[in-house]
Amino acid sequence: MKKNLRLGPFAAVILIPLLIFTAFVAIVDPFFHYHGPLPGIAYTISEERYQNHGIVRNFDYEAMITGSSETQNFLASEFGNLWNVNTIKTSFAGGTFKEVNDLVKVALSNNKNLRYVLRSFDLNLLNTDKDALGYDNYPTYLYDKNPLNDYQYIFNKKVVLMAGMDILDGMMGKETTSFDQYARFADGKAYGREAVLRTYERSDVYEEKMELKEEDYKRIEGNITQNIIETAKAYPDVTFYFFIPPYSVCYWDTNVRGNSLDYVMDEIEFALSKLVEVDNVKVFSFCDKIDIAENLDNYIDTLHYSAEVNTFILESMKNDQGLMTKENYKDHIENLRKLYGEYDYEWIYEE
Repeated sequence: MKKNLRLGPFAAVILIPLLIFTAFVAIVDPFFHYHGPLPGIAYTISEERYQNHGIVRNFDYEAMITGSSETQNFLASEFGNLWNVNTIKTSFAGGTFKEVNDLVKVALSNNKNLRYVLRSFDLNLLNTDKDALGYDNYPTYLYDKNPLNDYQYIFNKKVVLMAGMDILDGMMGKETTSFDQYARFADGKAYGREAVLRTYERSDVYEEKMELKEEDYKRIEGNITQNIIETAKAYPDVTFYFFIPPYSVCYWDTNVRGNSLDYVMDEIEFALSKLVEVDNVKVFSFCDKIDIAENLDNYIDTLHYSAEVNTFILESMKNDQGLMTKENYKDHIENLRKLYGEYDYEWIYEE
């Protein structure tokens, strides 16, 4: 009996702080693991692979923008205004088709009001394994429904500090990060020819032509079947928008010099041949927008463009401009082969 009396205060010393930590993190919940944002707290939304999962499960929305860094500069409010829906943005820098699709499936299974999904269709990620992921050490304890491993969240020093800062920011009158600003990198970057040329070296000219092999076709088909087509067919009332980004002419120059232009065009053509058959998938290509692609003032590197280009993409999609169909996609590919195969790239490198 005396031993029990001695254990009581000792247990209290251990348990009370644990309960306080648990309650504090669970109530504030900076990663939205248990609930959506609470009034009076200014949540900092900045950790894509830690917060996106909670966002799609616990926020109210009818549309989501997601994908790789090509989607980070979209304004969710612009999509919302154009389609008249409440919109969130949950991008993944370097996000593969599978990583993005896994999040989309979580959103679809948790939100019966979801009507539109906008995703990037990244050419550099198309010919990859269907299960490829772009990140190591995922916080899986935030993704599953196992409460026993939530201790990694509750007793995480970074999480506790973040929760405290969110409360302090709310007390100072700050607001939760908007989905316009979340993951946005367009502001404060250097744009233009010099900025682009600093990011890469012009490749040598290769004589051997790259050609798609049977295993390439199988890999591409597996990737888009698992991570696009199956998901779309499972939710026929949801419209899935995909866009092929308008990469800069420097990207196409690399493919021409690497003798891989036809290889890339064959990849796109094969993927489009599958996607145009799905009724609720709408794929848009902006590869032919040469006025954008050759104006290097639009770019910070060979692939990433200004927020004004993101606005152009949204407005174009809303008006079905650039939409690929069964009738036009092959002509579009042939036009691209000619456009970038015959383009004079030398001006880019002239002093």
